[in-house]
Amino acid sequence: MSGLDYARADTLDVALFMNENPLASGPEGIEPVLAAIDEHAAGLAPDRIAGKSLTNYSRAAVKRLIARQQGSKIVLDLLRRADPETLYTMSFVRSGPVGFWLRIVIPFDYFEEAGRAEQRSRDLVSLVRALCEVCRPAYGYAHSKGDLMSGSDPHTGDPFAPAEVYEVYWLNVYGAEMVERKGRERVLSTPAAHLEELPGGGILLLTRPTPVDYASEEARSAQAQALAHLRDDVSSEEALARLRERSAKLAHVTRDWEPDIADLLELTLDSVSYSERQQETARLNAYRPPEVTEWRPLAELLPSDAEDPAAEAARYSDLYAEQLAALLRKDVPAVMEGGPDSLPRIDYHFWRFDYPGTFPREDIESDLVRAVGAYLGEVMVNHLGGRWVSRRNVDESQVVVGERAWLPFLRARRYLHSKESALDYSLTQFYRAAARAAGPDAAS
Repeated sequence: MSGLDYARADTLDVALFMNENPLASGPEGIEPVLAAIDEHAAGLAPDRIAGKSLTNYSRAAVKRLIARQQGSKIVLDLLRRADPETLYTMSFVRSGPVGFWLRIVIPFDYFEEAGRAEQRSRDLVSLVRALCEVCRPAYGYAHSKGDLMSGSDPHTGDPFAPAEVYEVYWLNVYGAEMVERKGRERVLSTPAAHLEELPGGGILLLTRPTPVDYASEEARSAQAQALAHLRDDVSSEEALARLRERSAKLAHVTRDWEPDIADLLELTLDSVSYSERQQETARLNAYRPPEVTEWRPLAELLPSDAEDPAAEAARYSDLYAEQLAALLRKDVPAVMEGGPDSLPRIDYHFWRFDYPGTFPREDIESDLVRAVGAYLGEVMVNHLGGRWVSRRNVDESQVVVGERAWLPFLRARRYLHSKESALDYSLTQFYRAAARAAGPDAAS
């Protein structure tokens, strides 16, 4: 699953932390784990193994790959490239409170398909049960990624965190030691949609038949009641209030973004965690960049005062704009095409890496302003039919498009004032304002 998809869409994250390392006796030890996956994964069965390259999945291939790995920790990724794209990450360690942990990432919408939620949820429970039968669990869960990231469970980042009831999820696995510590009778009497004992003394508990409505009032009430039952320090009222806050935080927010920079804002949204996306969407709904003012009417055009206007314009194209292309060619490959589609990604790059806050101001002024301004002007020349009118003061250099003279170097100077200026004075907004003013007859 690509990082971008993972950031933009919710997933059902499954995590199982097992006491023993099945590879302690060698690569053959993984055979029962793979058998459980093969027999119970149903529509989530892996079809590839990720290593230096992708190879077709088979148990024999997995064992060969494990045999080649050395060290105190072995990590193995199995993928399902077919829909639904699913990731299995297995980690094995020689010593520690947990010997093996498995994380499974499944697109959440797999469980939302009409008429299939219950069967697919039962299939996943079957897979979890089978894995817990072949490896003794210490702790585990399956729940929405967005909600997990808003919670307090350290296991989302630390597999060696103590096995405790931090939260209650859609699916919960409590190992035998955890159950005995809480009291078996108490755990068995937890209010739940489904509860069963696992071989070896563990318990599997579901708060709802499917994960689909995890943030609904009914599901939140079930989670709160179960949490209060299992923890003496939490009341159901306190837990429910906290869970309602999380549901509100995750509730969908309809976008109302400035159209000229909507694709740029979409890129910045990918920099926040999934659990913060809706709140950030609401913040961006209120954001409006300043109006584009770096232009003058054609009647106020400043004539060129350069000694050789044509040579100066060629310098903008052949030197300055090429400097930006050379700087960004790896991080923003679209810069090499020099088209308007590259501008949102260039804006995002400068916003993300905060050049004004990283490099000396004199370097920004002497090099980067000219490179950015020239590149922006060249896009206008090549795609809007513009023409350069060069000036000794580069901030006054203009690109004439239609009935206006635009000032790309002045725009670039303002753009590179601060990190946030990359949004306030984006190249994207400037170009689109010029294209709109030029009308439908402008070159594309």
